[in-house]
Amino acid sequence: MEVDNVYVPEVVAKNFKCVICQKYLFVPPVTTNDGTTFRCGRCSFIETNLNTPVYGFEKLASYMAFPCTFKGCTSKLDWGEISMHEAICRYRIISCPCYHFEESLPIHKIINHFDENHKKYMCVSQCNIQNRNIKQPNRCLMRLIVSNGKPFLMFNYRDATHFWISVYSIDATNKNV
Repeated sequence: MEVDNVYVPEVVAKNFKCVICQKYLFVPPVTTNDGTTFRCGRCSFIETNLNTPVYGFEKLASYMAFPCTFKGCTSKLDWGEISMHEAICRYRIISCPCYHFEESLPIHKIINHFDENHKKYMCVSQCNIQNRNIKQPNRCLMRLIVSNGKPFLMFNYRDATHFWISVYSIDATNKNV
């Protein structure tokens, strides 16, 4: 007999937060040491005294659907979908990649953020990066490249003998997210 998952509204979910990351507990393994303080699976790599598995909670949670952790997202997620969704959610919070700018923002606002704050690091129609732009060895040059409306972060790095380029998609426009 198949059972539809019961949705846990945000007003209830907010009572189930990890003491380390402050996100909802809905990523296994969930652990505790006293039954009142919990650590979620996102933080399981962090050493604490919260090492007792809470199997009953996990079993019950496997029959539920939960709200996304990120403000503005209206997705309802089953127990096994949460980690994957959080990795691609267009409302996930990222730190600004500019080393001198300490701001966090939802990833879907990255193009506007660069347009308003870091226009010199943004390439929209074409991007001409020359080795001379990285004059000193062991320096990194970062650019936000926008191609067909989709953002990519490009990092150029060089040392005395090598030159590396890394490009990362930060597309937050996927409608399936």
